[in-house]
Amino acid sequence: HLDVRQFRNTSLIEIKVLSEDKDEASEIANKIADVYRETRLSNRKEASAKGILVLQDELTLQEEKVKKAQAAVDDLREKFNISEIQADSGQVSTLEPETVRRLENARIEALGAYTQMHSTLLKLTKLGKEELRVALPTVSPDVNLNELFSRYDLTEQELTTLRKDLGEENPQVIRTRQLLDKINSQIEKKVTGIMEGLKIKEAGFKEDLDMRTAELESAKTMDVENAKKYSGFAMAKRDLDFQKQIRQTINMRIIQEKVDTKLPKSSIVEVVDRAEPALKFERPRVALNIALGVIVGLAVGVGLAFFIEYLDTSVKTIDDVERALQAPVLGVIPQNVGFLMDEGPDSPHAEAYRVLRTNLMFSRKNEGINTITVVSGGAGEGKSTTV
Repeated sequence: HLDVRQFRNTSLIEIKVLSEDKDEASEIANKIADVYRETRLSNRKEASAKGILVLQDELTLQEEKVKKAQAAVDDLREKFNISEIQADSGQVSTLEPETVRRLENARIEALGAYTQMHSTLLKLTKLGKEELRVALPTVSPDVNLNELFSRYDLTEQELTTLRKDLGEENPQVIRTRQLLDKINSQIEKKVTGIMEGLKIKEAGFKEDLDMRTAELESAKTMDVENAKKYSGFAMAKRDLDFQKQIRQTINMRIIQEKVDTKLPKSSIVEVVDRAEPALKFERPRVALNIALGVIVGLAVGVGLAFFIEYLDTSVKTIDDVERALQAPVLGVIPQNVGFLMDEGPDSPHAEAYRVLRTNLMFSRKNEGINTITVVSGGAGEGKSTTV
């Protein structure tokens, strides 16, 4: 008398109890719900307690692993003389990425400066004397050289004017020409000095490039050597950090489970609709049962009657005789007939014989009779013989 089912695609459970006492039915249903909720709470608490014990055992094992990993790190740090700051930062085997980028940027800048200076100096050395004097002030501006060029132009203009007015042999023309030659010599020396300065500058750029390249290569070589040297320490340090992380995770899980155990768990199973005594009986349904009994009784009775009739192969009526023998019935003579003389001519028995005689005479005139079959059976209340 108990039916428990879950609604499809939901977490709702319906508890249905049938009893002759409606109060008892509702009480049993509510009690089942309460016991189910308490059992779920108890199972949850028991599972949480077992889980905490397992986590505590695992935490103990993890503590041992952390101690072993810490001992390995301490031994390697003492072996390679690694400071505590370096060990904590983890920068003991490789250079900082920023340092490598800084050295590489410095090398690239030095390479660019040297390449530019070398290209410029190479182009200047390919120029002629006059082209060099024109291009050099643009490449390497110099105040003294620009002043010499200005003085040279003025002196040249003055010499041209004096030559027209005084002639080549004039002392003033000679002095001006000597001054022009002196300025030209000074310009050539200045150009030569600037070119030498550019060569020295190029050499300085080359030395700076070589120094930057050597510094970067040395840093990379040292980084590779340190990586090989301190690889064991780095691996041990990573293993220690990993073991500590696992220990912290287990410890946090234990704390979470303990707090979760202390929190109320009434929401695990919630009674949505408590059972109340029914207003009418669920069972038995008298009217429905009577109606079903009448319908089923009639159906069974009618069916049984037809079935018995179907199984009965006896001959009961004249129609059964004609259908079975495929021959007409000439008459029906009752059995156990007494003397007709005693009964008289008006008795039913005598009438049956007269009907038989008439039918025989009629059949003989029309078709003729070859065979007479006598069938004895029961019909109605008395027995008779059918001819």
